[in-house]
Parts: sequence; C-alpha cells; structure tokens
Amino acid sequence: MTPWKGPNRRTKGLRREEVAAIAGVGLTWYTWFEQGRDIRVSAAFLDNVSRALRLNPSERSYLYFLAGQPFASRSAGEDAFKLEPSLMRLTDGLEPRPAYVKNFLWDVLHWNRAASFVFGDFADVPAEERNIAWLAFTDSRLRRTMAGWEQDARRLVARLRADYARSAGDPRFRRLIDRLSEGSADFRRIWEAQAVLETGAGVRLVEVEGIGMVHFDYIVCKIGESDQTKLVIYAAQPDTASGAAFLQSCAAWIASDAAA
Repeated sequence: MTPWKGPNRRTKGLRREEVAAIAGVGLTWYTWFEQGRDIRVSAAFLDNVSRALRLNPSERSYLYFLAGQPFASRSAGEDAFKLEPSLMRLTDGLEPRPAYVKNFLWDVLHWNRAASFVFGDFADVPAEERNIAWLAFTDSRLRRTMAGWEQDARRLVARLRADYARSAGDPRFRRLIDRLSEGSADFRRIWEAQAVLETGAGVRLVEVEGIGMVHFDYIVCKIGESDQTKLVIYAAQPDTASGAAFLQSCAAWIASDAAA
C-alpha cells in the first residue's frame, strides 16, 4: 500500500494516538497504516480515519484508493471520448466566455473561439498532446497563460489526483501520469506531494496575450450521470479594466475570425 501522506489535520492538536483511538485500532497498527505497510484495512476503519481527520470527499476517495478499496470507481467507456452535438453548440454559444469540454483524462474534446483567443487554438496541438495537464507542464501557450504558475500547477495536480483516485487507477489514466512524470520534473515534484483537491468554481488570474493579466471567474460543470465529461467555463470580471478590455478584444477577434 502506498504511504498515506494526508492533509494537515484539521482538528488543532489532534495527535496520532488520538486518531488511532478514534479509528478503533492500536497506535502501532495505525502507524503501520500511515507508513504504507502491507496490512489489511476495513471500510469501517477507513471511514473512522476519514471522520477523525475531517477529510473532504476527494481526500476520502483518495484514502480508499491508497488502501486498495476505491469506493467511487467508475468504468470509463468510449462515451468519455464522444460529444453530443448539443454540448458542442452550447460551448460555442457561450462566447465571448472561453469554454472547453474535457473528458475524465483531461483530454480537450471541444472548445470555442474565445478559448482559442485565450489559450491558443487546440487544433494546432497534436491530438495526443491535446490534454490540459500535459499542456500545463510543457512549453505551450496554455502554460504561458498561467500567471501564478506554481500555485495554479499545484491546484491542477491536486484536482488531477482526485480524478485519478475516482477512476480507480484506470490504465489510461495511469499511462497519462507516467507520461507526465517522465516528461516533467515539475510534475514529478508536485505529484509526490500527494495533495488532493476538488473545486467546482473559483477565480484565476490569466495572462492574455495582447491584454495582460485578466481576472476570470471559472466553473467546472459535470455533464451527464457518468461524470466522465466536464464543461469548463471562464468569465472575465467586467467591472475591472482588464476584464472590459478582454471582452472588447475577444469579441472583435471572434468577429474577424468569423468574417475570414
């Protein structure tokens, strides 16, 4: 079992002895668990540890995954790589808000022209590299838009790990992680921290070519019951000078592209 490097304990002063007591096991046995020793654990024990450490759903899922008992696994079929035309039309209709659709592997399946304006045209990227995680850790235009790269990269990897845990170690996902680890020292460094995060909304500072730093609100929308496809939408904050400049420039660029 992989050693469990969990988050900081949320209860101030909670010691390993106390976690062991709450989990209903001896201190030595719990220490072995944290060290990743080859021991068997029950779902009840994992539930107790989750409650003791106040893990969020993503962290709890990852704990189960490390213990070899993924409780939220999903079978990723070919539907994860196909799109309904209605979803493509919806994505296009969100302009001038940048939006793209990704599957559970973080492959980009569709994007609108506003996304091309900000992140570059994904059509110019070879299909095998058209992946958000891969582009974030390579010399790509998408990476260069990440104004706070270290913070954004850590957040991205933590969300990627949460999805990896929910995939129950899908072989395709494992190959993606291996490829990233081989191709990027930064990814290896951040992945080894074992942080887990899932957030459906937030604010990002993005470097937009020709405009500068733009504050975007973003939201990640799950599509369908299988949770294998997600729509990511960015909205520039219009009450800021950079946000207003973005909306004007993006709309003009889209109009000229449509006329071409």
